[in-house]
Amino acid sequence: MSAWPGRGKASDVAGSLRGRASDYATMMREPWHQSRIELVWRTLEPFVRPSSKWLEVGRGDGDLAMRAAISGHTITIADVDPDMVAVATDALRGVTSARSWESLVLHEPAEAALGEHAEFYDVVTAHNVLEYVANRTVFARALAGRSRPGGIVSLVVANPVAVPLTTAVRTQDPRALLGDLRGEGLRLGMPGKHVAAPPVDTTAVVDEIVAAGFTPVGFYGIRVFNEVMTDEHRKHEPGWLTDMVEAELLAAEREEYRAIARHHHLVFRREG
Repeated sequence: MSAWPGRGKASDVAGSLRGRASDYATMMREPWHQSRIELVWRTLEPFVRPSSKWLEVGRGDGDLAMRAAISGHTITIADVDPDMVAVATDALRGVTSARSWESLVLHEPAEAALGEHAEFYDVVTAHNVLEYVANRTVFARALAGRSRPGGIVSLVVANPVAVPLTTAVRTQDPRALLGDLRGEGLRLGMPGKHVAAPPVDTTAVVDEIVAAGFTPVGFYGIRVFNEVMTDEHRKHEPGWLTDMVEAELLAAEREEYRAIARHHHLVFRREG
């Protein structure tokens, strides 16, 4: 990672969503983001045992936590940003019993806070969180450390191969495409405040979790086709989301599509 030529610093990346929790939650309601949540849920749920104890780190707008709580799991939502935790807890209060969830504000660095946390879980999730962390392998190890024997760790990471493809389709700009291909990194954050960050070294993260006693049990491409479908108005039409999710699921485990997906979903089970 030290050889990455991009310009974003770890502090810039980590803070790129600060003060934007409400805007982030609004953005997550767009159909293309809802398709991501639905695809992650549909590919994760088969590995999760009934009535699991669940830790969601970097909980987004609380959508995945709501699905888990409604399905009978007990959820702890955790983040270093108290505003993000507040947005997620407000969402959960509207649809679930207070007994089904609790919130946890982590101090920074989050990997240290996770190491100090005394609880263990059946399911530990961190979806599009590693991109915002300075030391990805240490963070992955901390996540693995919160899992019970036989438990699941679920990660979603941005696929850098998809970045130039998306740029080519959406901008038609060869200069922007050259920038992506030359390794200027992922663009993270919100409209008006994007920062560059190095891609996640997925191989190193997988090796770290496997070394902690886990076996990879699932590998999926998330959002293969959405990025090349540029008619955003049509995505709001009735039935679009349902049909799109079904199409994406058919491609999610096929290597030729998984290789170009916007995100990769990695699922691991701990031995024991």
